[in-house]
Amino acid sequence: MTIEIEKKAEGGVPKDRSGDVSRKTDKEALPTDGQDFNEPKQSTLQRHLSKIRRNWRIFGVGGSIAAFAISTLLSWHSFQRSLESAENVAVVSLSRDLRREFREKDPCGNVLTLVTACEPVYKSNGGPLDYYEINDCLNFFEDVAFYVEQGALSAEIVDHFFGTAVLEVTVPQEMATYIARVAAQEPGAYDSLVALSTTLQSRKRHRGIEQRFQVCVNHQPR
Repeated sequence: MTIEIEKKAEGGVPKDRSGDVSRKTDKEALPTDGQDFNEPKQSTLQRHLSKIRRNWRIFGVGGSIAAFAISTLLSWHSFQRSLESAENVAVVSLSRDLRREFREKDPCGNVLTLVTACEPVYKSNGGPLDYYEINDCLNFFEDVAFYVEQGALSAEIVDHFFGTAVLEVTVPQEMATYIARVAAQEPGAYDSLVALSTTLQSRKRHRGIEQRFQVCVNHQPR
């Protein structure tokens, strides 16, 4: 009797401790309102998508840099081609201007006529020309030689337009002696022309030019 009263006083039926814990654990494991069993999978998918987006951003930045580098290289190549084209145009223009001046002003006409005829040129040697006329011719070709030294013209271009004429006013003994005499009085005079003449003489098409003028020995400079 006393035992039954104590049970009632404790709340009736005795509690099953293990059962209470099991039920509480199961209840806590169940999803709450608004929660989904697939939520962890969605979080993993979102992480993968975020990583893919980051990779694509990196790839996009790298692609932009590569495209910029390629564009810069192409622009530089185009600029170089344009510069080379402009330089070629300038060379052709300068060559034509010199050729036109040579034909119209004819600074070497009398000199070349006498040289090719193997006749004396300078008055001191029995020729008809004074030093003004001879210097006009030599000064013209000195200017041409200066353009070659500065890189504005090539020896090939000068050879094409004036090669034979340059050698005819520098190689014959009378003309070579005249140039050396002027250079002795004015150091450096006609140095560029002499250098150009030496360059042209080494070219195949002008080999033997000295032998051509060896017959002109009847008017040795005095």
